[in-house]
Amino acid sequence: MRILVVDDEAGVRDVLRRILVLQGHQVDCAPDVDHAVSLVEKQQYDISFVDYSMPGKDGLWFLANVVQPRKMQAVLMTAYGTMDLLDQALQMGAASCMLKPFAMAEILRNEEEHSAPKDGARPAYVP
Repeated sequence: MRILVVDDEAGVRDVLRRILVLQGHQVDCAPDVDHAVSLVEKQQYDISFVDYSMPGKDGLWFLANVVQPRKMQAVLMTAYGTMDLLDQALQMGAASCMLKPFAMAEILRNEEEHSAPKDGARPAYVP
């Protein structure tokens, strides 16, 4: 499976990449939404892990403008876990949300849950 990680924090990108590569996935990383868009234009991704708060365009912009049109599975990552934000993310196409800081088990649970879409239905929030 091909996975895209979008986060402005290099440490977060590196941890996610390492965990997902160990699970046998091909992983590309982008430090911002603009770079992520250029990757998506060249490559099809099964899942994206996208940070909410980044300089420039944020994760919600990515969900609305990239994820929804391509029907890609997306997990929004955020340290700002308000119910309004989570609801908005799900409405904009996120398959689920992960609150930072997160544990390896949570990454793997989201990867497994969203690796096989169920008839195009989007699952609910996965705490």
